[in-house]
Amino acid sequence: LAGPLGLSATSGTVTLNATGAGSDIQLSATIQTTSGDIVLNAEDDLVLSPSAQILSVSGDIALTADADGDDNGNGGGITMADGSLVSAGSGLL
Repeated sequence: LAGPLGLSATSGTVTLNATGAGSDIQLSATIQTTSGDIVLNAEDDLVLSPSAQILSVSGDIALTADADGDDNGNGGGITMADGSLVSAGSGLL
């Protein structure tokens, strides 16, 4: 997902799933909600570039790498480049 504002919602849950062998989420945009939750599930890696922001005012944020839980030693890392930001506001991370 790339671009300045990738996804925005006021309420409801924003969910992004990367499924299938070798599926990563590479984020270089902003995902933001006011009161909705944000859920990112990557079968392998979750990679946030320097411009990536995951923001919520009061919703919870859940980030999962190796979402398939196969424990095969491949994937499963969460990488945040310097400058990336994850903030759940008053919600839980």
